[in-house]
Amino acid sequence: MSFLMAQSVEKTGSPLNPVLEVSCLNGRLRLSTQNAIYSYEDFYTAFADSFRWLGIELYDIQQVLVLGYGLGSVPVILHKHYGMAPKITAVELDPAIIELAKKYYPELSRSVAFHAMDAEAFVAEDSGTYDLIVIDLFVDDVTPDKFNEPAFLQKVRELLSPKGLCLFNRIAKTTAQKELAERYYQDIFLQVFPDGQRLLLPGNHILIHTPAGSKD
Repeated sequence: MSFLMAQSVEKTGSPLNPVLEVSCLNGRLRLSTQNAIYSYEDFYTAFADSFRWLGIELYDIQQVLVLGYGLGSVPVILHKHYGMAPKITAVELDPAIIELAKKYYPELSRSVAFHAMDAEAFVAEDSGTYDLIVIDLFVDDVTPDKFNEPAFLQKVRELLSPKGLCLFNRIAKTTAQKELAERYYQDIFLQVFPDGQRLLLPGNHILIHTPAGSKD
């Protein structure tokens, strides 16, 4: 039935996300808030399309940091489509979402290092080195202001390995959101990553830093 219409699996909520719904659509589990989709397995096109465009299989990715984990679309895509099983460090502020990830993906979750904390605080304290950093930070469909500051992005850059990739998902559905995404790219992202690039997708702008600075 999920190939005909979404089938609700569980509805819950938390102080941080009053509406959290796990549903099944097209045979994939999807986590939604009132106005946004937080994860959707390999149908989470923001990263499925980005990884395909980058040719992610060409990169040596051993350590991954996911800021804003959801149910784990990033590791699902890497494993399902590219046969990758890197070490995943997941930062997710809402403990309720972490519990949902563990409930619906128990095997995957056992190999993930979860941190139920604010992403800004995590990157300020962490001393790890990552080959891929994915930034997918939203409260519903809004990226909180503190994650738009140059200081946050600079801290992220300091955690990248010399050959590391960084992908920052920006919502770009409405005209106002597209203008905000463009302004952030020009005024902030390119200041920290002068060789940055954009992948313009329906509803999302993915801001990308690659080691070479461009996709060959």
